[in-house]
This record gives sequence, C-alpha cells and structure tokens, in this order.
Amino acid sequence: MKSKNKTSKPTAVIILGMHRSGTSAMTRVCNILGVNLSDNLLPPTKGNNETGFWEHLNTVVTNEELLDAFDMHWDDPRALPSRWTETEAAKAAREKILAFLKTDFGTAPLWGIKDPRMCRLMPLWDPIIDELGVAPAYIIMLRHPLEVVRSLYQRDGLSDGRGMVLWLRHVIEAERATRGKRRTFVSYDLLMQDWQRAIEGMVGQLGLPFEKTTDESRAEIESFIRPRLRHFNFHDTELYGSAPLARWTGRVFAACRALEQDPQDTKALADIDMVARELDQAGSYFDDIVGEGAPRERKLRQEIVNLRRKVTERENWANEQISRVAERDARIVRRDARIVSLSEELNAAAETSRQTTSELMIENSRLHGEIQFIARTWSWRLTRPFRGISRIALRSLGAMRVMTHHMTVKSAVDAEPLGNHKFRAQKPNPQLVLASPWRFLPSGWVEITYEIDASQTATPFLFADTGQGFTEANRFRLPTTRDGFGRVIVRLPNHVSALRFDPVHFVGTFTIKSINIREVSRIGLGLTALARQLRQVASYSDTRKRN
Repeated sequence: MKSKNKTSKPTAVIILGMHRSGTSAMTRVCNILGVNLSDNLLPPTKGNNETGFWEHLNTVVTNEELLDAFDMHWDDPRALPSRWTETEAAKAAREKILAFLKTDFGTAPLWGIKDPRMCRLMPLWDPIIDELGVAPAYIIMLRHPLEVVRSLYQRDGLSDGRGMVLWLRHVIEAERATRGKRRTFVSYDLLMQDWQRAIEGMVGQLGLPFEKTTDESRAEIESFIRPRLRHFNFHDTELYGSAPLARWTGRVFAACRALEQDPQDTKALADIDMVARELDQAGSYFDDIVGEGAPRERKLRQEIVNLRRKVTERENWANEQISRVAERDARIVRRDARIVSLSEELNAAAETSRQTTSELMIENSRLHGEIQFIARTWSWRLTRPFRGISRIALRSLGAMRVMTHHMTVKSAVDAEPLGNHKFRAQKPNPQLVLASPWRFLPSGWVEITYEIDASQTATPFLFADTGQGFTEANRFRLPTTRDGFGRVIVRLPNHVSALRFDPVHFVGTFTIKSINIREVSRIGLGLTALARQLRQVASYSDTRKRN
C-alpha cells in the first residue's frame, strides 16, 4: 500500500468531517499505517467513542477556547463572526497552535491531526501549517447526513433541524477551505464495508507514504473497524424524497459524492456554492435568533458540566465506600477463617494434650509400680545402709572444703556452640545451663570461680532453680571479671535442681575456660572471715608503726 510521496516536505494528514462521520475510525487506521498522532491524545469516553477519539488534546482544547471567545460551542449552527481570523482570540489561538505543533510533532516526516471543529476553523490552521513548512493532505469524511443527525440526537439530544444545519456548516466550510488543494473525500459506508479499498483509493489520490499493510496491521484494523458499532443506516430515498431536505442537504451530499469520484466536478462545486450562499442568506435571519439564546444555553451548559462533575465526585466517593466495605468484608472473612483455623488448632492441641496427659499418667503409674517393686526387693533393702554412708561421706567432703563441682555446659540458649568451649552469642544475654560431675548440685555456702575469655568485660549472672524455674528471687549477680577471671562466695538455696549461667551481655564470641563451684562449711567460712579481719588489723598496726 506504500505510495511515493509527491513532495520532499514532511506531510501533515488533516482529517476533516462533521461530528459522528467516522473521522475517529479513519484517524486510527492512518495511525496504524504509520501516521504519527503524538501521545497527547484525548482519552476515550464511556458510551461515546469507546474505541477512542484519536484527537490531539491541545487541538481540541484550543479550538473550543476559540469558539468560546465568540460565545459559541461546537454545536452552534451560526456562521462565524466576520473577519474572525483577525481577532485577538484568533491571534492567541494561532500562537498556541504553532507552539504545540512544534513540540508534539517537530520534524516528524508523516503526522496527522483530527478535530471536527477544524472544518470551520481551517482559515486559521492553513497558514500555520504552511509556516511550519509542511505539505498538508486533506481527508474529508462523508457520511449520510440523516445518520449523523440521528446519532447526534441520541448522544447529545440535538434536534433534527439543528443537526442538519451543523452538518451543512461543517461539510460546506471544509470543502470550500480545501478546494484546489491536495484532498480526497472518503465515504463512511465504504470505510465500514471495505476499509482496504477505501484506503488504497485515498492513498492513490493523495500519494501518502503509508506503511505496507501487514498481517498484523490488517488484524489490528479489522479489530477496530466494527460495522456493528454503526447504529443507523439510511437509504438515499429518505433524503431526496423530501423537498426541503433535498434542496440543501441532499444537493450538498450528492455533490460531495460526485467530488469523491471526480475532485474537479464543476457542477458539484457550483451546487455547493449555491447552497452556501442560500445558507448564509438564511443565517442573516436565524443567526440573531440563535444568538439571543446563546448566553442562556451557555449558562445551562456550564450548569450541566458542574452537575456532571458533582455526580462524578459522588460516584467516586460511593465507589470508594464500596471498596472500603468490600475490603472490610474481606478482612472479616479472613479473620473468621483465621478464628476457625485457630479453633481447629486449639482443639487439636487440646486433644493432643489429653492424649499426652493420659500417656504420662499411664507411664507414671508404671514407673511408680516399678519403684515400689524395686523398694521391696532384698537387694535394695540390704544396700540402704551403704547409700546413707555414701551421702554422709559426700557431705563430709563438702564440709572439709574438698567437694568441688567442675561445671560443664549441658545446653545453651541464644548461644551457638563453636567447639572447644567457644560460643557465639546470637542475642545480648545468652544462657548456659550447667551440669555437675556429681549426682547432685551444690547448695548452701559455695565459692564460685570462673574464667571467661571475651572481647568485652564480662559481668555474669547465676540463676538457681529449686523447682519453680529460674526466677529473680534466686538470681546472683557475680563480680565483673578482671583479666578474664572472677571469684565470689554466695549462699545457694537448698534443693537446687538446675543452675543457669549468663556469662556476657553482648552479641559476639566468648570462651568459657572454667566454672568451678566449691562447697564451703560454716566453720571454714567463719575461719575465712576471721583470717580476713586479722589481716586487716595487722595491716593497720604496720601502718601506725611506720608513722
């Protein structure tokens, strides 16, 4: 489909046509075949060209602002003011258009732009395009006027008479603005029925450098060109069967169809000029009447815009509330599911606990029976005196300061064993459970010596468990190590079942070189205290003699 461009200049494809005449569909097809539309496009609207307008956003805004400066809107059927291109509003619009065309299209070799308002505003746009050094190529979309009128009534509530005059204004002014220039008329019917033939004919007339159609681009176009989106289809007899319609609308529609086949058809051009003159003459009467109602219509239009904005805000608020309620319901569902899961886990844990308790009771009964059986045996009864003697002997050794417990680490909490009595503290207060080589743990007065190799000074704690766990009541703060060594005498509670040693208060490595606990008799403790006092007295006497 690629055709050689007739000019070395960049090409601007200008798509003209009355609203609802298929300009959006044509613009999208051109875009797929290589025409740059820029990224600054008007977004699609639900219920109104949902496949997209493909209109340049700044173009639409600037054109609408210019019409607004003339107290007009896109659906105003009046003629534009005399010498409107020389007004300050037109000059300001010209500067805006020139600026955003340079920004958005720059030196693009093939770009396009579309806005139905341009049908009436081409006297302003043409000099701007010429100043950019771009060769324009005009595509005028032609759709049955009754289909356009009915579509405008359904979408905007416009009356048939107003829609017909609007159609005439747009088509006549687009034709007269592009007469003698590089242009083509494209039938909306042909685009919907056989888009490829319509595009090939258009490219042949204009010499557009479109990209070659590929399977991918063909599939994309056919997914976009949807004949089912066409809601109205009128026969020509409905247009020409009415004398009032046939005189203006029918004659212009027939003339444009003739120009579609022969762009130089003199009779068709003469018919359009005749209708244009009569429309201008009639406009000199009804334009003032329409103009009188323009301020009120403008006010109502602004009220409609404000109401729509409020409705949109209310809908957004309602959607937000619905979303919050849905989120809350989802949280409740997740919470209920979690509660059910936890209930099931608790029930399972309770059942497991009951089974474990039952098993422990059975095992306890069995062990109690075995103990009773052992206690009734002759061997146990005969060795009772020897066991008593053994306990007395061990306690005697302790009373003579002979019983020493060389403690070892049985288990560790928050401390990783590294071997060779070395540990890595994973938390600031690692805990070491100690074990004695004897069958019992020390109690009463004891002397504790310990040696800890660490990067920081160690201030250890010792906890004694008497069957109630390691509590603060049986916690002993031991002296800080000096050169890694510490010594202290404390009184441990009776019936110690476990000892816990907390060596350091930092995260890092340390080595427990030794922990020794020696039982001390009261006599020995008293002698030690007496010896300490004698040493203090002797030291005091020596000091007085030297003085």
